[in-house]
Amino acid sequence: MLSIEERLRFYAERDAQAQAIRDRIAAAGIKRPINWDEMGSSEKDLWEEGALRAIARRERRQEQAR
Repeated sequence: MLSIEERLRFYAERDAQAQAIRDRIAAAGIKRPINWDEMGSSEKDLWEEGALRAIARRERRQEQAR
């Protein structure tokens, strides 16, 4: 069983990773769907994964164009 400090560290790391993903999506200029607040967590996860795939495709195209 994890101690309270270990749990807090785990949650802090998880939140930092999630924020990094949101920042990367925002930096790419991808806007959230209008109904973001109404979406469930699984639906949001799927949307974020799709946005990250779109960013990766865009980066690959830019590298191939060079």
